Amino acid sequence: MALRTACKMAISVLALSALAACGGGFGSPATERPDQYTNPNNPNNIETNPDNTIWSIFNRKNTD
Repeated sequence: MALRTACKMAISVLALSALAACGGGFGSPATERPDQYTNPNNPNNIETNPDNTIWSIFNRKNTD
């Protein structure tokens, strides 16, 4: 009985110390997104560049 209680206490201490080591919060800290994800003029940013969306295919004019 005492061994089981000691094991529960040890596991509780380990769990609390692990949570405290992570800053006591859940998830990653809030950070700003780099410019490559928020700048629509960046050619590497396909998701937010209006010239590279699926709908831009239908909006193109024929220049032949």
